[in-house]
Amino acid sequence: MNIRSLTIAPSDEAETLDVDLDADLNGTPLQISGEIARPPHNGPLQNGAFELALTFPGIDSKISGRINTSTAYAGVEGELELSSGSLAQALASSGLTSEVDGQVDASWKLSGTLESLSISDIEINFTSRHSDKVTITGAIENANLDPFVDLSFNALLAPFVSAESELAIEILALAGEIYGPLNDLAIRNAQVKTNAAILDIETIRPISVGHIVKSEDGRVGLQELTINNGTVGGPNLTLTGQIDDVIALDGITLTGRFEYPVSFFLNANREPLPDLGTLAGQIELSDSDSWFALNTFKAAVEGSDLLDFSFDLTVPELRRVDELKFATEFAIPDPAAVVELVSGATSEAIPEITFSGQSSLQSGELGFFGEFVSGSSAIKADLNVGQKPETSTWLLSGDIGSEALNLSELSGLAQLAELGFEGSETGIEITDSDASQFAASIHVAAKSLVAGKKKAGDISANVHFGDEVLSIVDLALAYIGGRVGGDLGFNFKTEPPVVSIKGRMEKFPLKNLMNELCLTAPISSTVYASLVLHGETRSLDAFLDTLNGKMTTSLWGDVFRTV
Repeated sequence: MNIRSLTIAPSDEAETLDVDLDADLNGTPLQISGEIARPPHNGPLQNGAFELALTFPGIDSKISGRINTSTAYAGVEGELELSSGSLAQALASSGLTSEVDGQVDASWKLSGTLESLSISDIEINFTSRHSDKVTITGAIENANLDPFVDLSFNALLAPFVSAESELAIEILALAGEIYGPLNDLAIRNAQVKTNAAILDIETIRPISVGHIVKSEDGRVGLQELTINNGTVGGPNLTLTGQIDDVIALDGITLTGRFEYPVSFFLNANREPLPDLGTLAGQIELSDSDSWFALNTFKAAVEGSDLLDFSFDLTVPELRRVDELKFATEFAIPDPAAVVELVSGATSEAIPEITFSGQSSLQSGELGFFGEFVSGSSAIKADLNVGQKPETSTWLLSGDIGSEALNLSELSGLAQLAELGFEGSETGIEITDSDASQFAASIHVAAKSLVAGKKKAGDISANVHFGDEVLSIVDLALAYIGGRVGGDLGFNFKTEPPVVSIKGRMEKFPLKNLMNELCLTAPISSTVYASLVLHGETRSLDAFLDTLNGKMTTSLWGDVFRTV
């Protein structure tokens, strides 16, 4: 400390002295003014009262209490109150750098001697410019010579992400303990709460830090950072790394591994099923040039012969997710065995299932391309989801196609699909408001569709949904030698919804058509028909009762035989 001036003079009251100090502390201006009890007969003070105001750049504080100078080391009992409208300026006065700013209010108690002073009942409250709230409580022993810190912190962070970044991961809260000697501080029992339900790790704890360090440029960093979350045999995550600037959350480098039992995905009761294996993977987080990126997030199933699954995800910026790449592959050689293991129910034979796909998010549009195969059935999809210009509506568009679909083989997939949706908390309710914000425009095509002994081919249609109306237009298919074409619509604005049909049948061999109805054709002819119909969709009976419209049929070729 460099003291420029110090004045101690009797005040207007005979029992007190006025104190005025003008100095520099580590190059920072410091002013102290106030009153202290006047020693009787120039002797030592015993339980003498004092009240001083301390002013640092960005900090106004007041300290009051009682002092005793009758011992070898002066004793003090008091309380300090502090207020700052700028955390950045207050930290700068202490030689620290911060890009975070806001209001700070603090108080603590002092007790002991100038040789061994304790600080207790510490309470520091900080509110940032973005409405983040941080509270620090605790104590510091031997504060003046060799401080030992024992503090707890709790931070509630205001939402960072804008409304259009619905996929972004936000840190909602931080908590933990800071302890140790001042020159070797560490963090223990820390936890982070996020809005990410990925792998059921919303709250990450415990977190420990080997050292809290101050860099040459005044930033406070964390070294030997270790995050352990979860239990052996259950979901768990381990990360290690460092943070160069803990106040600004800058210079982050974290790498580690996670494990998640596959049975936890498929079984509502979360019973251990080791035969399904464990999803094990690697994760790497880092920031550069103010970007907080998920550089590596990939995993594969280990320890199972029943299924094979892997994925690889990268996200350049987690705090505002507007770009990502995701690739995944899975194979289930015997789906029936998985159904029986997880549900305990007997399953019909289900052909082997494989899937390979890629997703990407760029410029606000989510793209998906993949192929699903089950037995002889294969479905390819090339889809995009993005916001329609100048509206809040999300549009799903693209193509879905197949060389061959066998509905008999696909029927058993319902049992497998139900495994991931057991339990009372998995229901999803789609409201009218949700439906009004979604639209679709998809082209569908299949060269072959088989159901038992029935077969249709050359199927194509354009499916549109918007404004609570589902339309299937330009529908075309070949069946039993003839062709069907037309439009099909469902209007959900009405109650009950109404279905409308407009179409045409061409070149149907009458014999084939009558055979489908288990009847005998009286002649060999070709059937043509056109129809315009509509009816309510409460039930089949309601549809038949309300069916209205017209239908015309004509027969071409051949003559009626006479007996």
